[in-house]
Amino acid sequence: MSVPLSEQIGAMGLVDQLRHREMEIQEHLDLPRRRAEVAERIRSYYQNNGIAFEDAMIEEGVRLFFSRRLVFEAPTLNLAQRLLVRLNMARGTLLKITAIGAVTVALLLGLNWSENIRAQRETAQLATHSQALQHRQQQMLERLKAVTLPAEDRQALTGWAVQAGKDIASQKFKVAENTLGVLDDYLDYAAEPLTLSLVDRPGVKSGVERCYEAAGCSANSLRGKSWYLIVEALDATGKPTQVPVTSVEDGKTRWADQFGVRVSHDEYQKLRQDKLDDGHISQRVIGDKPANTLALRFTQRTSSNPDMILQW
Repeated sequence: MSVPLSEQIGAMGLVDQLRHREMEIQEHLDLPRRRAEVAERIRSYYQNNGIAFEDAMIEEGVRLFFSRRLVFEAPTLNLAQRLLVRLNMARGTLLKITAIGAVTVALLLGLNWSENIRAQRETAQLATHSQALQHRQQQMLERLKAVTLPAEDRQALTGWAVQAGKDIASQKFKVAENTLGVLDDYLDYAAEPLTLSLVDRPGVKSGVERCYEAAGCSANSLRGKSWYLIVEALDATGKPTQVPVTSVEDGKTRWADQFGVRVSHDEYQKLRQDKLDDGHISQRVIGDKPANTLALRFTQRTSSNPDMILQW
């Protein structure tokens, strides 16, 4: 198993520091206290640097270290000997300062090394993510080229693909993912032919009346009122499916399996009477969506581009 450079350098600095401290001569040394201090310093260093350790191993190492220290009675020194001792003590202080500096430099080098490795890993992850999104965008562009779409629809979808590419280049990966997801949904939707049919099921409304007068609408007046027939899109098997609808009331586009299509008061009354006759609508089809297009087409029962709502 490889040892990280930061751990090796940090541990070497600590060993050097402890080795130089061995050279110091201290009178009346409290060995139990010194052993506890050294052991605690080693634990703190290993914890701060994420190095695994066992307390028993540290205690044993510290015990062996102090058991080998030399204990002696210093003889009476003459002037020259005292001078040499002071020079030696000063040398020990300098060595201690040097060792602390070395440990500091080693820790800084280890920190910089760890940060560089982390930065390299993040850069590699960003590059991988970017390449994956670029590949997905290219797939969307190829799908666009392979399908026959009206010019207006193609321009809109191509614009989304181009914008996704710009977001990828700017590392706005989440935005690009959302855009490509929407583009994928619209391509699936465009490819499928649909029939627009009035909802005709027990307990489900087939039409609604809206009042847009702030003061309220009179039951005997048409003033401030609008009428909507409730529509659903059916696939080739007759299964309801969702379509993108822009609500005239808030301007937001949402995927919906049912939506209201505005009609005249006369058309609304025809539907109402038709349903009262036998509980069902005899003419349910109100439009369609051909394959390879985004636009819904409506019959003459409403306008070519009617207002639509999503809540009632």
